[in-house]
Amino acid sequence: PTTLKMVEGPSKTSISKPTGNRRIEYIRVGTNEIDEEERGTNGNNAGERVQAQQFHVNSDSGDGTFVSGQIKKIVLLAIIVTLVTLGVFNLGFTLGDIYRTQEQKQPDVSAGTTKKLKKPPTNDGEETEDEDTRAKLDTIDYRFLHRPIQASAQATPVDVRTNSVLIEGVSTGVRVKVPPLSLADTTRYGQWMFFDGYRTEFGKDRPVIDFSEYEAGDAPAQDFPKDAWQADATYMMHFLDNAQKLIDRAREAIYEEYGFPVKGPSTERDAALGFKKFKDASEIKGFPLSATEQNFDGLVRRLLHAMMTNQEFKVALNGHSVAAGHDSNFWQSYIHQFHHVMEPIFTRLGMKLSSYNYGRGGLGTFQDTMAGTCTLGDPDVLIWDSGMTEGGGAVVDAFYRQAIMAGKRVPFFINDRGSYPGEYAQWSRKASNTLMVTPLDENKRKDVPYAVRYLNCESSEMSCNKPERKFNKGCWDNSITDFVPPTPQKEPPFGGQHPSWRSYQLTGRQISLIFLHALEEAVDLWQENTVVVGQFPLDDQFWHLTDHYAKIRNETRESLADSICMTDKNLHDSLRKVCSVPMRGRTEFTGRANPDRTALRTIIRPTADGYVPTNNKEVVYDRPITIDGQLIPDGEVDVRAIVGAGGFDDDKHRRLESKVLEPDPVAVPNMVRSHTNMRSLEQTGSIIPGNGWQLQETVPAGYCDGSTDYHSCTRDSTNACLANDHQDTRTGVFGDSLSDWIVFDIDNVVEGFVVVKFESWHKGNKFINPRTKDWETINNERRVLWPEIAKFWPVDFEMDVAVDGVITTYNLEMLQEKVIKAERVVELMVLHDNKPEKPKDMEIAIRVRCADESRKKHTCNINISHLYWA
Repeated sequence: PTTLKMVEGPSKTSISKPTGNRRIEYIRVGTNEIDEEERGTNGNNAGERVQAQQFHVNSDSGDGTFVSGQIKKIVLLAIIVTLVTLGVFNLGFTLGDIYRTQEQKQPDVSAGTTKKLKKPPTNDGEETEDEDTRAKLDTIDYRFLHRPIQASAQATPVDVRTNSVLIEGVSTGVRVKVPPLSLADTTRYGQWMFFDGYRTEFGKDRPVIDFSEYEAGDAPAQDFPKDAWQADATYMMHFLDNAQKLIDRAREAIYEEYGFPVKGPSTERDAALGFKKFKDASEIKGFPLSATEQNFDGLVRRLLHAMMTNQEFKVALNGHSVAAGHDSNFWQSYIHQFHHVMEPIFTRLGMKLSSYNYGRGGLGTFQDTMAGTCTLGDPDVLIWDSGMTEGGGAVVDAFYRQAIMAGKRVPFFINDRGSYPGEYAQWSRKASNTLMVTPLDENKRKDVPYAVRYLNCESSEMSCNKPERKFNKGCWDNSITDFVPPTPQKEPPFGGQHPSWRSYQLTGRQISLIFLHALEEAVDLWQENTVVVGQFPLDDQFWHLTDHYAKIRNETRESLADSICMTDKNLHDSLRKVCSVPMRGRTEFTGRANPDRTALRTIIRPTADGYVPTNNKEVVYDRPITIDGQLIPDGEVDVRAIVGAGGFDDDKHRRLESKVLEPDPVAVPNMVRSHTNMRSLEQTGSIIPGNGWQLQETVPAGYCDGSTDYHSCTRDSTNACLANDHQDTRTGVFGDSLSDWIVFDIDNVVEGFVVVKFESWHKGNKFINPRTKDWETINNERRVLWPEIAKFWPVDFEMDVAVDGVITTYNLEMLQEKVIKAERVVELMVLHDNKPEKPKDMEIAIRVRCADESRKKHTCNINISHLYWA
């Protein structure tokens, strides 16, 4: 039999709740009693067991008195559980209709509701492949579609030696692989014990709502079908209960990984991994992880939205070399360490987590800020980490303003300093100083958790910073026998000046904890406003985003006049538009979002014979590479295995059953779409695209989108460390005085503001344009050089710029006034700043000129890396 047990005290999954709260637990009694400390360990007969399910109920009075409606629900649920135990029902969690007949409230639809889109925007505001049908969106149109999870996420992931257990999102079919968890550890930590038996019960899939019909996917509550999982009371009760337990397991596993108590108060744990919310930003201090209450609610809302709509959730990082994760493998960078832990959790909770590292060694963020969010991918959460190269000032303020203005979404921010527009949380890198010290006595070092060992050492004699201890980077897996690298692979140890792999992992865990706290609040809010009040689905006010984003944008505009972005004298006045108008851009820098759509070459007009600078490098190995030295030793905490463990990860309970999909191959296309709008430049006659432009030799092979999904970036035949996988390359379109014109077609120019970023230092025999190295004339044509050119670069270097067919020539003296050094190695030049009467397409052309003798010395070169416009 099954009984009800009433428990006084705080909710187990939310230590911040007042002690007057209650929870109801359904406990199976008898020889195999399951209590809250033995979570989910007897789940082999999943459909016939009840696993310590719990949910919150109203108990403000604290005297055990409940409203009659709640009593009815409790009694009814007790009957249902008893029937399940006796085998009358198969517990596929499809009994929502029974629950709904008992006083289940329906959302109040008398208030204003979200309307369906009459004319939805195209492709999240980005260009479609068909230029003729591309929508022209002006700067005030922030409508965007729900971001669906791509079908490829349902493909079976490529095997990695450390990840062999396939798990699948209950409501999404998203598939990821996790390490296996031993039976002993499963008994100790628990596991995910939820599946949806709707298909088995009714012989069909659950009805779903088409979120693409609503702005931002903000579907009103009354539009959800009654059998949609969001509206199924029983489904939601069990799902949210399992979600609470999963979040608990994840947080406690991280605490244990670093040697801290997993429960109860701990000053030492708070100093390293503690999180606290403050009423005001001025009060923030004393905790490594923090946010204001109002700001943190913004992250909770975004997560609720993603769970309610089964959405892809994007987290992106932009910053310097530490953000990039230099001196370790790419997957060891802290954004991907965050992904390593959180991916299975997001999968279980009905989302697809996508994480992107756009860190760039030796650079800040301004070269990306100038492109709006084009190169950052319009993320849901955006992390800024560029303190060593930027610090603060106008360029950092502009980073936040552009992310808020230029994207269709308004990201939640995470940073390590400062107060800027938007909603954000903060973390501190000082946490490592508070962790357990590794003792001098070698016999005692194994008592220090593996994740902490050698981060802090008792004595300098221990050489904690020597390469063998600080880094465990690898280049190749010698167990791979079906491929031999064309270039011999480097062998460890590897040195470097950047943080150790353990430091990167610690930062990744800190950011994971920020998300875990937000997910906990989201689940609590979801329970309290559905299960407790008997109203399904969750009311719009808690998760809709359209009005929330509009509020943040309005506040950002209102704060502009007095912002540091407008008052900082270190920002050149000609660039002030980056503070106030949405920017767009294209580049050849990697990694970048949607690299096949954001490449600079996609806006280069082909020559008469169809030539466009092309990347001919080929990927030689596109599978994951496991490094033995990075495997977690036996007996140590494996957080991913713990959060990935589940009782229903078999074909019987999979959403897709036994169907296996294989991921489609992805590659950057070499050819770009055709260009049809060539009116003004054709009329000039003399401005014809030249054949002499070449992608710089640093262009990487493969698909370099900042993620760890494709295992191909930079993996060409010359790579001596195929597993390095770092994607931050500085690449551009390289030309010289023989290259002639390069023509760019840019669309929907609203402000008439056009800026180019180029590099002027590519000179000498080291920088020879392979496209023109044997040419003697422009475009390798049989004609005489321009007679006007008589002086050498750099003294008389000249640049011609054509804007819609109007040519302006700049000599060196003029260029010295026009070229702006916005940051280290960031050279910008405003080509046009004149707002048209209405948005229009524009054509930009550039060429450089110098004398024949200077050309032979290879001193008249230019590398164009970015083009920006608004």
